[in-house]
Amino acid sequence: MIATLQRFLFARAALWAVAIAAPVLIAVGFAYYFLHSPRVTLLLSEGGAAWIRLAGPIDLKDEAVGMTYATFRTNFQLPPGFNGGELRVCALRRVAVSIDGHRIFDTGPHVTNWKAVYSVPLPPTLSIGSHLLRLSVANLSGPPLVLAYCPQLQIRTGQQWQASGDGKQWGGAALASDWTDPPLAYQFGPAALDVLSMLPLLIGLFLIGCFASKALDRARDLSPSDPNWPGRVRWALILALLVLGINNLSKVPSYIGYDATDHLDYILYVSKYWRIPLPKEGFQMFQAPIYYFLSALLYRLFIWITASPESAAQLIRVVPMLCAAAMVEICYRAARSTLPNRADLQIIAVVVGGLLPANLYMAPALSNEPLAACLGGAVVCFALAFLAQPQLTDSWKPVVCCGILLGVAILTKVSALLWILPVCGVVALSVQRRRAPFIRSILAVMLLLASVLTVSGWYFLSNWIRAGTPLYSSGGTIWQQYPGYRTPSQLFEFGHVLTRPVYSCFQSVWDSIYATLWADGCLSGIIDFEHRPPFNFRLMSCGLWLGLVPTLAIFGALVRAVLIAAGSRNAEPASTLAETSEVHQCVAPAVVWFAILSVGIFLAAIFYVYLTLPVYSCAKASYMLGAAPCIAVLAAVGFDEISRYPTLRRLSIGLFFCWAVVSYLTYFVT
Repeated sequence: MIATLQRFLFARAALWAVAIAAPVLIAVGFAYYFLHSPRVTLLLSEGGAAWIRLAGPIDLKDEAVGMTYATFRTNFQLPPGFNGGELRVCALRRVAVSIDGHRIFDTGPHVTNWKAVYSVPLPPTLSIGSHLLRLSVANLSGPPLVLAYCPQLQIRTGQQWQASGDGKQWGGAALASDWTDPPLAYQFGPAALDVLSMLPLLIGLFLIGCFASKALDRARDLSPSDPNWPGRVRWALILALLVLGINNLSKVPSYIGYDATDHLDYILYVSKYWRIPLPKEGFQMFQAPIYYFLSALLYRLFIWITASPESAAQLIRVVPMLCAAAMVEICYRAARSTLPNRADLQIIAVVVGGLLPANLYMAPALSNEPLAACLGGAVVCFALAFLAQPQLTDSWKPVVCCGILLGVAILTKVSALLWILPVCGVVALSVQRRRAPFIRSILAVMLLLASVLTVSGWYFLSNWIRAGTPLYSSGGTIWQQYPGYRTPSQLFEFGHVLTRPVYSCFQSVWDSIYATLWADGCLSGIIDFEHRPPFNFRLMSCGLWLGLVPTLAIFGALVRAVLIAAGSRNAEPASTLAETSEVHQCVAPAVVWFAILSVGIFLAAIFYVYLTLPVYSCAKASYMLGAAPCIAVLAAVGFDEISRYPTLRRLSIGLFFCWAVVSYLTYFVT
């Protein structure tokens, strides 16, 4: 007995060691890569100097790749008795150093590692007194920036330097870390004034929500014979989103949406040739094909009905609109699986997932994202069902169905590959919870992967044969976009979105994700005021502030999971769902960790793209729309965590209701 207990404790300790060490090692590996790889344009200060660039307004337009130039200059004093020194220089990318018009250093045109710091010896023939130092920088795929310092002469790049784009007109240099808003942002808000102007409506909605909290309390512990209130809320939301879709179909212009015209080009290409294009044939032609073939079929159908290509192009937006409504059903199914005894939390999950602003503003746009999100969400439902009912894995059919669905999701958008790791983990865990031999877990995972490969493998093989690579990373057009680099402040700061909601994506990755999750913070890709989406932007500002409520709830779920894992609370075993309706035992810890892992994987993918592709449009929360069921479940669990006290619960319900109504009204075009 003692030996068995010792083996159990040793196995448990080893599992915890692996669970702790693996993320740490992965984080260290990624940190090393980000700091040393030339592919990552993360600018780090050194020697007390700052990276500097040309000053000027933010340009939201995409530009063709071309050489850009800048020259930076400053005066320095050579003191008596100076016996030599060196200037340390790092630039993005080619740099030439001149003193008093004489070039003393040049990296040459072919810079393979821009992160290299060059030591430039100062000429021993320099005379005592004032000298002019010039740094000429050229960059082919982004803005020219430079960092330089010489401690012996107190030379450090900073705002005191002058900068010029043509060598004739000079002005003050700008710090690379000084981010300003684009001029377009000042035509909206500021958010505080928007919230104040809508305050009467917000107060009224909040009071209605507080009053409605009594009804939600009554739904807290419903018996099986009671009405299915979450199901009724589900149908009400589906109807509301269908009404929103029908209303917006004629009121939202067809050009609204990220790269909408390029997605339409893909659809028109398929409707004409009925084959998958090569990536060089268009900007979005690298995308997986399912959405485009489905839309092409509808396009041909609508052409036959209306005999108008323009009308058909408008009507095929019914696909993402139906996907937005379907997300309500998906979140409802996810909530039913994970919160079977808590009707109140099911309602919270359905409302958060269905009315997620990213789900609403993507609905009228031509894009493969909503369909990919629905398919990914359906995969999440399978995974949650496996966690809730491990006996499902006793049969091969549910595992194969999950694999087929995941394969179709990958054929809709290859970012669905991110679901493979968490879903495989869930299948293996579910089999183990049935106390089956370990080999059965391996076989179940192999069956899942075989199903995925059978459905989607041909696509990657076709890419390899036709283009020499199984996975396209971009279309055929080579382009660049502001800013072209990253700074540490962009990785850690947050809050600017709450003051200037539109295009706050320049300030930090967190502002960008938050602005595109709880609002249409990038105007669906539109960069001029006259053609902006016809949404209510004053309500959108309110929605960003109210979005702090579900955000805090999500963090509450994360804190709860960590505390349970640390053993600070008596939780139900991970192998069974808690059957009690007590506040802190409404959901199995494994479910919460699956949701956290899924959201974390998508965030990590966005971070990777954010650092390796330094453009302002790459950190959009719409990329993680498939994780909406996970976000909804985490919000519900976190709501349960932060509303343990009756007063706090009532206030939370009031704020949730206020957020839900504001979210819907923001994107209902009048």
